[in-house]
Amino acid sequence: MFRAYLVKILRSPLIYLCIVGIAAVFALQPIEQYCQLKLLPFLDIEKMFSYVRDIGYNKDIVTVLGALPFVANFASEWQTGVTTQCVTRCGTKKYITANIAFCALSTLVTVMLGLLLFVFVFSFVMPLYVPDGNLISPYCHNLILITGHPFLYLLSNIFVFALSIAMYSVMGLTISAIFPNKYVAIASPLIINSFIKWINQTPNIFNVDLVAQSYRPTWESPLLSILYAVGYFGAISAVFAVLFAAIVKRRVRNEIV
Repeated sequence: MFRAYLVKILRSPLIYLCIVGIAAVFALQPIEQYCQLKLLPFLDIEKMFSYVRDIGYNKDIVTVLGALPFVANFASEWQTGVTTQCVTRCGTKKYITANIAFCALSTLVTVMLGLLLFVFVFSFVMPLYVPDGNLISPYCHNLILITGHPFLYLLSNIFVFALSIAMYSVMGLTISAIFPNKYVAIASPLIINSFIKWINQTPNIFNVDLVAQSYRPTWESPLLSILYAVGYFGAISAVFAVLFAAIVKRRVRNEIV
């Protein structure tokens, strides 16, 4: 299943369109905004990235684009009867593991490549980071920037942001196991993202948006902040992965019986 899904993803033009789409989301809006304010000479890639990442509806767009390559896979296979054939050939456990792994990894890779494409293209026309004179607090990932490593700073922020989008994709995959419809699967990450933002407004280390934006936790170690984000989003994804596994096992068992 792993090889089959890998070939399926790489042969699909959708993942490449999503990568370009994510890069475009981060590229176009800041240019328009800064051109209107006549501040383009003072723009750098770090400001562009932070500006777009912190706007809610831009994250909504990236959430959908990141999930598109694989989140509807189970729903499509279930509707067409492919699931039973796959389970018969490779077993339920491998089928479930492959779906969860490729859902998370495809989203993580799509978002990271899209943002790295944005960084690569704009690195030809503007610097990665230009100090603006404002004091930078030595918390979260900022210490990387303060010590003069803007690319590593961007890379760490991109990785954490992509992890949060991968978490929403796994959530969407779980919802698609309950309601096996590809449109439900595609819409679920966006709906869950909006719901979590609505119920989680407290500015603490459990605020999903603040962790995704690398504003929490306010620790002076970038490594610990990244590890916290990995554990935080990984734990939530694991809970939904277990739910997905239980639902699919029950569906397959009822289908075969």
